[in-house]
This record gives sequence, structure tokens and C-alpha cells, in this order.
Amino acid sequence: MSAGSSRSRQAAPAAGGVRRMRWTRDMNANALRAYFRAKRGRNCGWIAYRARMHRFFAELEPSIPVTEQNLADRVRYIMRSKIFDDAELERLRREAIPSSNELATAGDEAPQAERLISFRSGNNRPRVVRTVRMAYAGTNISLSQPDITQKLTERIDDLKQKIAAWGKRIRRFTERSRRFNQNRLFQSDQKRLYKSSERPEVCGAGPGPDQAKTVAFWRGLWSEPVNHSEGPWTEVVASQCASITPMDPVIITPDDVAEAVRRAPNWKSPGLDGLHHYWLKGFMVCHAVLARQFQEALNQKSLPSLFTTGITHLVPKDQGGCGYKKYHSINKICIITEV
Repeated sequence: MSAGSSRSRQAAPAAGGVRRMRWTRDMNANALRAYFRAKRGRNCGWIAYRARMHRFFAELEPSIPVTEQNLADRVRYIMRSKIFDDAELERLRREAIPSSNELATAGDEAPQAERLISFRSGNNRPRVVRTVRMAYAGTNISLSQPDITQKLTERIDDLKQKIAAWGKRIRRFTERSRRFNQNRLFQSDQKRLYKSSERPEVCGAGPGPDQAKTVAFWRGLWSEPVNHSEGPWTEVVASQCASITPMDPVIITPDDVAEAVRRAPNWKSPGLDGLHHYWLKGFMVCHAVLARQFQEALNQKSLPSLFTTGITHLVPKDQGGCGYKKYHSINKICIITEV
């Protein structure tokens, strides 16, 4: 590779009185030689090549003051304007890139500071080298920097913080999506929701709560009578309601039962009776019997015990919950009561 000597350069005045440098053909050729040498082989990397190209051009043209940006723009202009034909470009490329023997000799003599451990083990395939270069370029460092370890450590810490932040966002989104789907499923298909809550992957693989303690706990909440405190405001409300005209007696007909059943979901989760709305819709002969029973309960002002007896489904609050207090309760009464 021949290095260019200092040549006489013509200058032309530009706008504002600034004299612009005129590039000769030899200077353009040396710019391309530096460009091809900086980008020789994919192992040398295709990122941050301008610093190497500027250094090589300074060796060829030491008397020409030019910046990295100006040199890169000049090379791009040369390639775009077709100053050199394909044959000349190939000749300049061969002059800039040594032969395989020269590369091997230069590789033995060059310092191996830019080689990673994987390269030293012989894994120097172009794809591996290109991937490593791109990884280092993402950290905005080069292998020749003395503080590479410190910069890598800082970069790793930044990535860990980003991963932790994204992990929290994903967990919040997952929890919100789970609650949204459960609420929507409760409105559309409660039976499916209760079945999904009883699956092993939802309830966890650990031991369940003690049955006797669980029954006693929820029985104390739902079955024990509670004495409410009667404040003075109750007497005020009673006196105000005394002047209200009583409503007319209500007569429940089979048509009323049919209309109430028609709007109900078909396969809503049943209670102790195990009866779905679908069967009440299909067996219309039952509507008269249900109307009579509802009318009797309304007149007697009392309900059968079946109407007030339900099933309590326990859903764990978290995967690690094993005590009876760590469960949510979902109570389900008979379908007839909802009619």
C-alpha cells in the first residue's frame, strides 16, 4: 500500500470568503483505501469504523486536516458520483486489504486485546464476531478502552434495572387482566368461573385448610344470629313510614315466572338443588307450581330453608395460602331464589 505524499492542492473560494479544499484524484484514491482498510473483513466490525478510517487516512495523507465526518461524507460522495469505475474500485480494495498470508502474519503480531474469550477458543465465525461487535456497540464502547470492565458493569446494572421495571409492569398487567377476566366471566358464566377456581393450578399444590376449622369459621359468619342495635333513628323512620299507603296485594302468575326465567342465563352456577335455568325454561309445566309456592311464601311471610341455604366456594388469595382465613368466599344460593 503506497502512502501519499504532500501534494499541491488547489483551493477555490467559497461563500463568505472561506477557502474550500479541492480533492485530487490521488486524495480520493487514498480516502477509498482508508475506507476499504477500515472495513476489511467482517471480523473487524461494521460499526464505529470512521475512527479507524480517519486514522488510516492520516497515515496516507498526514498533511491534510480533515475530520471524521468530512472524510465519511467525502467517501460517500465518491461512491455515489462514480468517480472510479468498478475495475479501479476493485484494484483499490485489493491494495487496501492484504492477502491471506499477510493477514495471518499481521494477526500473529497484532495484540489480542480486542479478542474475546470465545475468539481465543477458535470460535471466530463471521456471525459470532458480528454479534459480539453489535453487542459492544450497544454499550457505546470498544474493546480497546481501558475501562471496559467498569462500563460493562454499569451497562449490566442499567439492563437489570430495566428488566426489573418491566417485570413489575408485566405483573401489574397480568394481575389486572386476571381480575378483569374473572369479573367478566362471573357475569357471563359463573359455573365456569367456579370450576376454574377449583383447578389445582389455581388453588396450588400445597395442603388445603382444615375442614372443621373452615366450616366453623364461616358458620360463625353466616349462621349465627346477630343482634343489631336499635338506635333512635329507627323510631323516626317508622313514624315517617306509617303514613305511606300500603301497596296492593301482589298476585304471582305463571306468566310472571316465565318472564323472570326467560331473562336468566341458561347455565348459571346452581346452588344445592343443582338446577339450572335452562331446565326451568324448558319445563314450562313447572311455572304454575313455582308461582303457587312463591305466592304462599309471600302470603305467609316466610321462606323455606332451601331458599336461604347456599354453597360457599373458597378461592385462595395467593398461591401460598393454606389457612382458612386466606381464602375468598363466593356464596351461591339456589336458582329458584333468584327467580
